[in-house]
Amino acid sequence: MKRFIQLTVLPFMMLITVSTEATIQLQSPAKTLPIGHKYIIPIDINQQFTADPLLLLQKNYPVVYKNLLQEFNKVESLNYTLKGDELHISFSKNKNNVFTVYSIDGKFKCSIENMGLALPTDITVQLKKHYPAYSIFNGKNIKINNKTMYEVIIETENEYRVINFYDTEMEEIKSLKK
Repeated sequence: MKRFIQLTVLPFMMLITVSTEATIQLQSPAKTLPIGHKYIIPIDINQQFTADPLLLLQKNYPVVYKNLLQEFNKVESLNYTLKGDELHISFSKNKNNVFTVYSIDGKFKCSIENMGLALPTDITVQLKKHYPAYSIFNGKNIKINNKTMYEVIIETENEYRVINFYDTEMEEIKSLKK
């Protein structure tokens, strides 16, 4: 079943009909006026009006696009904003939300990936060893230039603790009562 939206364009005395099947029809107002001819001009909306951000990134910033796909294998639901000479990019990767920044010439600056509970095994092993009464609440992977760090929030019934991991080092940053 097709749904149509009809708009009247007064200066040209034509009706524009847009269907949910992505076609536009321009026609004279033959249905509303007794005199007139019908003109149907099919337009492929996908070619004319598609604004897929990933394709736009590839077209407008090909070096950033190439480097982004090399750094992050699977990129879905991408959006980006140009801020000065930087591109602020957010997307999903394996169901994780990622925010990253690149210069417009393609240089990686930083990224934050919300990993939820899917942390590397060596981190979960260290947490169980040093904090056996705690469970993981949330984790983030933070990359700045060539350095990687994990920020993990663990919890018990009474408190949260924020633990940072730099390479193999673990540091407790904060403890908060619930």
